Amino acid sequence: PPRPTSPPLPTSTAMAVANASGAGTGGGGSSSSSKPTPVLRGAAEALAAALVATVGLGGSAAMMDAKKLKQLREVLLAENADSSDAAAARAMSLRAGIAAALRSCLLDLPQGAALLDGPLPAPKVRIEVRQTAGRMIPTEAFTVGRAAECDVQTTGDVTASRLQFVAVSLPSGIVIADAWSGGGTRVVRRSGPNPDVLPASVPQRRAVIFVPHGERVTLLTGAKTTVTLGPAVKDLPKAANGTAQAVRTPTPKVLEDQQAAAAAAKAAAVAPAAEALPQLEATAAAAAKASAPAAVAVPAAAPATTASPKAATKPSAKAAAAATWSKTINSVRSCLRVQQST
Repeated sequence: PPRPTSPPLPTSTAMAVANASGAGTGGGGSSSSSKPTPVLRGAAEALAAALVATVGLGGSAAMMDAKKLKQLREVLLAENADSSDAAAARAMSLRAGIAAALRSCLLDLPQGAALLDGPLPAPKVRIEVRQTAGRMIPTEAFTVGRAAECDVQTTGDVTASRLQFVAVSLPSGIVIADAWSGGGTRVVRRSGPNPDVLPASVPQRRAVIFVPHGERVTLLTGAKTTVTLGPAVKDLPKAANGTAQAVRTPTPKVLEDQQAAAAAAKAAAVAPAAEALPQLEATAAAAAKASAPAAVAVPAAAPATTASPKAATKPSAKAAAAATWSKTINSVRSCLRVQQST
């Protein structure tokens, strides 16, 4: 069948795609003969600096300069590799260029060379989406998101972004960069020696995530979507006692528990207002009851006084208090309805 066609690209984006794809390599592990373009170079510099800091922090994700990666997102989403053979070649070259630029920037840093120790080309990455059958990614760099332009698609979940993150396989591990998603990317489960170190890249704190090869790591990329990188559970390395390493694999029950926790937090915010409502109603009723006699006595005393019409029609202080309490109750009820509906 004919391939789908991509919409025309803006001039600036089309030039960026052409220039960036020209910085790729034909083989794995070797550096590009041409100098990386500013788009790739800026993104690679930001990733390399944050990656070195992350390794120095013992695996805790270090913040990265997200501004330098914003244009890379537009380039990666600019073209669908399925639209034509030429587009597929450009997409593959672009991904090779990203990996080559990152290796080049790491070599420029004193601590970066250690991250390149290992086999060349870098090991291929196995990936699962929502705990389904895994597959191997043939390129060193690949994209994950719900857009058709992504190499790994997480369709069916609108809470996942069109481009969720970019991953690059290095000889020592996998680099995960999310500098643009709406909900963030979080490590929720992992095997290996540090199962309690669960880094995240969220809108408030954009950070690079590094995963050593051989570990099985599950990322939460949307309300209903998990992406798992690494070997299958049955292929995990054996522990000293000969049994497979323990790994807490997320299940639908885990995701339900997370959603229940969010609902409980919302209920906790609503509860104080709900508990205060009966007390407010009782106070308002008491104030209204206390103001009733004064309201009846005003017409009988009116002929014996020389008060002005305005003074005769002015509500008593207790009646005003009752009206204030009534408005407060209505406001609380409105807030409760809004919170319960969301």
